[in-house]
Amino acid sequence: MRFAIRSSGLSQAEFAERIGTSASRLSTYISGKVMPSAALMVRIRRVVAA
Repeated sequence: MRFAIRSSGLSQAEFAERIGTSASRLSTYISGKVMPSAALMVRIRRVVAA
């Protein structure tokens, strides 16, 4: 997840907004406490590829 954020060139808050989640929820994905859904993974991929 950190690699995706770095690759996007966005801040964590901007990245969270672009994928449609909150910054606090994004931090749970980064820490590994919560696994993102398949739909969210698709949105992450789209943001990174943009």
